[in-house]
Amino acid sequence: MSIKVLLVEDEFNIRNNLTELLEMTGHVVTAAINGLEALEKIKLNKPDIIISDLFMTEMDGKIFYSRLLEEPEFRKIPFLFLTAKVEIQDVCDELSVDKSFFISSDPSGFAE
Repeated sequence: MSIKVLLVEDEFNIRNNLTELLEMTGHVVTAAINGLEALEKIKLNKPDIIISDLFMTEMDGKIFYSRLLEEPEFRKIPFLFLTAKVEIQDVCDELSVDKSFFISSDPSGFAE
C-alpha cells in the first residue's frame, strides 16, 4: 500500500532527492516549495503524512504547521519537521511539540 506524502522543502536538491527516495519505496509524493504552496496542494489531495522543512521563504514550517492545526480536517495528519542542524528546543516549546516531530537533514544530528 502506498502512502501519500506531502513534502514541503525549498531546497531543490533535498526536495528532489527525497521525492525520488520516497517514490522508489512505493510512496506517492506531492512536493511544495513553501508552506503557502503546501496549503493549496493539501486542499486538492489530502496526504497521509506531511514532511516539512522548518525554515522556508513566504511561509515557514512553523506557520504552516500552525495553520494546519486551525483546520479540523488536517490537524490529525502525522507531521514531521525536516531541518538541518539547529537548536530545536525553542521551536519545540513554541509549538508545544517534542523532538520526535523533527528529522535532521544534517548527518551530525541536532545540537543538544
